[in-house]
Amino acid sequence: MADRIRFRERTQEYEPVKMPKTKMKGYRIERKVKMTFERHGWKVVRAGASFGIADLVCIKNGKCLLLQVKSTKNRTLYYYGPMEKKVEGFPFYLIVDFGYGRTRVIHPKKRIGMNDGTDLEEFLRRELFCRMEPIT
Repeated sequence: MADRIRFRERTQEYEPVKMPKTKMKGYRIERKVKMTFERHGWKVVRAGASFGIADLVCIKNGKCLLLQVKSTKNRTLYYYGPMEKKVEGFPFYLIVDFGYGRTRVIHPKKRIGMNDGTDLEEFLRRELFCRMEPIT
């Protein structure tokens, strides 16, 4: 099954294009997080190919939130990206999917364990980020 479709000028036809496995995994996790935020009333924009610092930009009630989405099968994720808690004045969070429904929200740090931060669903229910409270 094709993940994307591309137009071939030479033949003037559309053809399926396979996405590399790692990109497809990242896309699926980003889409899952996006849909979760949307279920809680957020408007979410996905940055295609992850240009810039954020994979997802979430907006609700005049608040804007920047998210970097990561996934791992391990119990610990080592993060090497930006460590700021705010970017251009907007809160910046990591969303880490450890698999099996364990998706955590946390401010950036180098070493992230399965129990660090807050569960994504709980985070959205409480809408902590609307009050800009830090999560460690």
